[in-house]
Amino acid sequence: MKNIFVTILAVLTLVSCQTDDSTERDYPYYQFEETDQKFIISHDYKEGDILVYKNEDNESLHLEVVEVTVRKAREVSQGTFSGGGGHTLAYFDSKIIRLEIIENGMNYSCCDQINYVFSKRGDTFRMGFKFPLWNQSSSSFIDEVQNPVDVTINHQYGHTYQNINLDGVNYDEVLIFQSETPDRLYNDSTNTDILVNEIFYDLDFGIIQFKDIDGKLWSLTNE
Repeated sequence: MKNIFVTILAVLTLVSCQTDDSTERDYPYYQFEETDQKFIISHDYKEGDILVYKNEDNESLHLEVVEVTVRKAREVSQGTFSGGGGHTLAYFDSKIIRLEIIENGMNYSCCDQINYVFSKRGDTFRMGFKFPLWNQSSSSFIDEVQNPVDVTINHQYGHTYQNINLDGVNYDEVLIFQSETPDRLYNDSTNTDILVNEIFYDLDFGIIQFKDIDGKLWSLTNE
């Protein structure tokens, strides 16, 4: 009797798996295309990596990689007013890289992290980044609210790229972003000044330099 029960359970499990697979195939799946890959960070980030940025006064800022996620994400409809869950609409490719500023203390919210976000949600490629020291506040997100960004990069525009060499490493597709305010802000949750108003972003790596409102230039080092 026990053997019969085990056999029935195995069959039901197999049928369930097959049903789930076939159900997933019933929905659109929007994947990164070759034209998208050019704009997705290709640097091989690993959790635990430490990035060091220094300015002319030899002050240092350390960033730790806390998440690197490449996944097939699920797009769902909004839930009902009565509290019912949303329904699957499609699947899409997503890549998220998150870093934390060690000097600020670790394990804080996604709004205080450096986020690099790449998404194919809705069959439209979107990309952007969040830098918690950026002095121009924003409430934007790329695909999901847990993926906030300060700067959205429209890859369809004809950007002008700069070539920058740091510590013998050449970055030849660098975009420069400048905020629209010279003001210094303050982050209550991390007790830090928010004063960066210029960011140098390399397509293959991410942020390689940034400048604060005091004119200090912070550059990535090979330490």
